[in-house]
Amino acid sequence: MRMPVFAGVKPDLVGGRQGGPQSRSTSPAARIGIAMLATLGCATPGFATPSLDTFVLTVGGVSVPGPPGCTSFVTPASLSDFFGDYGVGVPVGGLDVCGVPGGFDELTSPTGPLSDERSLDNSWIGGTFGGTSSVVANYGRLDAQAQSDYAGDTSSLTVTGAEAFAIAADGFTVTAPGIADGLSGTVVFRTTVTGGLSTSGPGLAGLRLDYHVNAGAAVSMLRSSVSGAASLPSLASIGGVGLAGFTRTPGVLSGSGEVATAPIPIVFGTRFEYRHGLLAYAVPTLTASVQSDFAAAITAIEVKGPGGQTVADFAITSDSGTVYGQGGVVAVGDDPDGEDGGLMRLAAYPNPAGTEVNLSFSLKRAMSTSLDIYDTAGRRVKHLEAAGAGATDRAVAWDFRSDQGLPLPSGVYFARLSWQEGSETTRLTLLR
Repeated sequence: MRMPVFAGVKPDLVGGRQGGPQSRSTSPAARIGIAMLATLGCATPGFATPSLDTFVLTVGGVSVPGPPGCTSFVTPASLSDFFGDYGVGVPVGGLDVCGVPGGFDELTSPTGPLSDERSLDNSWIGGTFGGTSSVVANYGRLDAQAQSDYAGDTSSLTVTGAEAFAIAADGFTVTAPGIADGLSGTVVFRTTVTGGLSTSGPGLAGLRLDYHVNAGAAVSMLRSSVSGAASLPSLASIGGVGLAGFTRTPGVLSGSGEVATAPIPIVFGTRFEYRHGLLAYAVPTLTASVQSDFAAAITAIEVKGPGGQTVADFAITSDSGTVYGQGGVVAVGDDPDGEDGGLMRLAAYPNPAGTEVNLSFSLKRAMSTSLDIYDTAGRRVKHLEAAGAGATDRAVAWDFRSDQGLPLPSGVYFARLSWQEGSETTRLTLLR
């Protein structure tokens, strides 16, 4: 396997708390190694296959100096095991022991979609904090959002921030007519990433899309970070692929692009494991509003044979039972061989929205569907008529009112498109 080559602006290694170094120090040489290779040097422990894993964290307060471990800070182990030392640093002694309001949740399931959310509002002498983190994980599609607002002074013991990650771990077996099992080849997963990050003042917002093959070290497919409202966000991907669709201005990154893994060595007919994860973090360090909100979906899979020739006719068997083809994860009514064109998933625009959101999807064949809106507690708040008859593109507008016609409060909601063979979910954010 060739070493991945990154192009773009080198991202910063992010410390999670305000003031002072984290207890995990990073030398300049190590920073360069991380920036150029995105290699964490350790295998990913504890992930079953197939599995979906989610993590949400929101914290805001001041760590008390007395108890042991309350003046040193590390990235939560479940995050650093996959992504490394990025995002929010929490007291080694524990949030409860050190008196820091907030917390984190971790969920694991072999079936999806898997979703979770945390929010926190807190004030103390010297500061006020508000933040949310939310996540949705499904095979082939990951969504992560983190948003934090902080107003106050800086202190080496102040802990503020939000972060969320989603990880999908699946096993794959690739076969192809005319290529005998046991011969070597390569596979490339292409992932479309859409979203943005920003900070209105001193703060850190970031994105990482990483992957592991079997028990190997992490490789970063796409990453971005911004360290202040006057700073130009960093942006890097393997080979510089997929960066043209993103726009960078001081303090803000937004857009969409299709990025790719390095060629992954495979043996036809032999199972291998592929884990990919999406991390979003938002860490204000003084008065600032910081946010990171991204969605990532596998939108193409490329296979090459023993001589490096492109294999157009191949089949993928997955541990999760998810159907994959040349167009990535098969969407509603898609042909798994990709003959019906590009992947069309449930999409929302604008998102976040203030008064109305348009939900669109494509039917590749005649079928019946149902489109419903749920709140973060899993309650259905709105049923949108979307019964399909023939193959067509569909768009449904929603004004953020409930089935009773009442305006819903600001927050996170989930749109779920259901059909006989399955469902697709996407996250919506309402900002009134």
